[in-house]
Amino acid sequence: MMKTLKFLLRSQLTRSRVVQQVGGFTLIELLVAMIMAFLVITPLMGFMINIMNTDRQEQAKANSEQEIQAALDYIARDLQQAIYIYDATGIDTLSQTTNNGPQIPNGTDRVPVLVFWKRELVSQAITVDADPEDNKDDTFVYSLVAYYLIKDSNDTWSKAARIARWQIRDGVADPSSTQTCGKYLAGKCPDPGFAPFKLDGIGTLAEKMNAWTKAAVVSPAVLPAPIVLVDFIDQTRNDDVPPAPVVICPSNPLPPD
Repeated sequence: MMKTLKFLLRSQLTRSRVVQQVGGFTLIELLVAMIMAFLVITPLMGFMINIMNTDRQEQAKANSEQEIQAALDYIARDLQQAIYIYDATGIDTLSQTTNNGPQIPNGTDRVPVLVFWKRELVSQAITVDADPEDNKDDTFVYSLVAYYLIKDSNDTWSKAARIARWQIRDGVADPSSTQTCGKYLAGKCPDPGFAPFKLDGIGTLAEKMNAWTKAAVVSPAVLPAPIVLVDFIDQTRNDDVPPAPVVICPSNPLPPD
């Protein structure tokens, strides 16, 4: 009888222990699991965020490089048509304020870095036959082009600098007697402020080109506005790096032993 009772009690205790083990996790086990998951997931999340930020920065860098390269290619093609390029003295002369103002736009927020005259092709400009829709000839006109480095508080653009292009172009002369704006074809008039350069008189070529003055205009606002080519231009200069410290040697060194 006693053996039977002992067997029943032992069986009941074993069954209780099994049921207790299958019932779930303890609070301590859950806390430990949560801490371990936090320690594992947090570095992984930081790693993923770092990868996403790096990818975004690389994409922005690639886009900026493509835009800058496209702008450089455009400027290079523009310079292929140049007939005269101003040096630093010529740019400074055209930027100075005279009786009719500066010859090219200037200001404290913009610096002209490249100024030149170009010979530009105008396709299908001059009518040859009586029918204006038939044969038309191409012609060439002169243009004054200036590239600027601009940095201002305009909210449209970034806080960095940007490269902009400014141009005034001559009109297409009318070979017939039906003149509209002076001696030019309708729709092919010169830009406001344009005046051809003059090579007559005495002086060097640079002196004659530096003496160019724009045509009289009613207001500077009538002049064409610069067109932005590319934004986000870094203005860091090489001379911004502080110079190396100067080592001063004593004037009366000790005599050798």
